[in-house]
Amino acid sequence: MTVGLDRLGYFETVASEGFAEWLAGQDISLVLARQAELVLIGRTPAGELRVDVIDGPPVGALAADVGTLWMVTNFQVWRFEDGLEAGAVTDAGNDAFFLPQVGATVGGLQVSDIGVRADGSPVLASHRFSCLATLADGLSFEPLWLPRWVTALVPEERSPISGLAMHDGAPGFVTLLGCTDEPDRWRSERAAGGAIVDVGADEVVAGGLSMPFHPRWHDGRLWFTQAGTGELCVVEADDTVTVVAGLDTFVRGLDFVGPYAVVAGSGSRSVALIDGLPVGDRLIAADRRPEQGVFVIDTRTGAVAHRLTIEGTGREVPAMVVLSGLRRPTLIAPADQELQTTVAYDRSWDPASARPLA
Repeated sequence: MTVGLDRLGYFETVASEGFAEWLAGQDISLVLARQAELVLIGRTPAGELRVDVIDGPPVGALAADVGTLWMVTNFQVWRFEDGLEAGAVTDAGNDAFFLPQVGATVGGLQVSDIGVRADGSPVLASHRFSCLATLADGLSFEPLWLPRWVTALVPEERSPISGLAMHDGAPGFVTLLGCTDEPDRWRSERAAGGAIVDVGADEVVAGGLSMPFHPRWHDGRLWFTQAGTGELCVVEADDTVTVVAGLDTFVRGLDFVGPYAVVAGSGSRSVALIDGLPVGDRLIAADRRPEQGVFVIDTRTGAVAHRLTIEGTGREVPAMVVLSGLRRPTLIAPADQELQTTVAYDRSWDPASARPLA
């Protein structure tokens, strides 16, 4: 049984029964990057499911912390901060209002994932340069790490990094779409050429993977999505890979809340997305397209506990993030004209405190 059909103009969403109640029980909302749209999935004050769509630049990576949202567009990195006071809501019922505060241009770095270090600085996973990087004054980026077999820092997609797992406030593991020093070779080997690398040890901990994405360290274990097979996987203590759940879609975005993994599935109409991959072979044989939406997987059983599917225009979903403690957030995109008339400031500020000006 499914409930919660919303017509949004661009597409329709269909949520499984109890999905809104599950969001409420976990005290979370979700942000989904859908190419040039952000899909915000939350609840109304009455507890009903609410899906909002915000147009903006193409988004390739997302990360979140309390009151902070990081967003990577096609050529910039933005840090958003919640402009609402604690407990405040907007007239529309939003309990968070993220405003772009600091932006940096990284050009053609092609960021696939973003993590945040203990000092609050971002770590960027570069697909094009096969490196981990951070922001740098006067430059597009500062390189931090390359796989040991990549011999030059060049924009040639030698070993494209497709995801980054932070561990104890530092880069811990990365997923690679290929493990070579040859430009673009990964494309011909994408069905089984991927790997996971321990950044500190600079060693491969799992190989032979089919387009792995978005590793995450959660509850003492390393998890990742294997897009080429449509699977959620976990790396065991002996470095073997266990498949926890399988889906009929190209899975990429991954986040966690308690024992639940929240996975995003792409639904591009382009057969090229899945052609030649195990998940593509299954879908093409069944004359089906990959499902697009959000899938909540109970990691204790591997079952899909809830789902919200997006029907209509098929698009890739490169990133997804869980926002804890928020019912229905909203944001203003960096290029939105509304920024010209929106101001967040301390209304309790006493003018007398500035006299005399120090």
